[in-house]
Amino acid sequence: MTRAERSTEAGPPLEVRVAIGVLSGGGLLFLVLGLVRLVTEGGSDVMLLPTMITMLVLAASVSIYAGRPSLRALGLAGATLAGLLYLLLAMSDGPWWLTVVGLLLAASAFYTLVLLNTGPARRYGGLA
Repeated sequence: MTRAERSTEAGPPLEVRVAIGVLSGGGLLFLVLGLVRLVTEGGSDVMLLPTMITMLVLAASVSIYAGRPSLRALGLAGATLAGLLYLLLAMSDGPWWLTVVGLLLAASAFYTLVLLNTGPARRYGGLA
């Protein structure tokens, strides 16, 4: 059994697992942030964007885990869109902690893009 066969049987490489965790964790943190804003500010419209982003990043995480080239592109697009929306959150008028959380979430989404373009992640996605 070759090394490549063993790595495929063991599941995704570390870079992919970390990318999935960071992307999913960021989406869930954004959902919690929306719940905090719902409790403090009120209004059901506060939860629309966090719910949509959470569904987007969870779908992107599942597509990244699948390891197929076409689904990998969907995961990259989802991470990019999430990162840009987190940047919009950071630039909005709001409390200082909302800006800090938005910047951290954006950094995590763009870090996911870096991880998904490493060699092991590209091989897992069938691109190298």
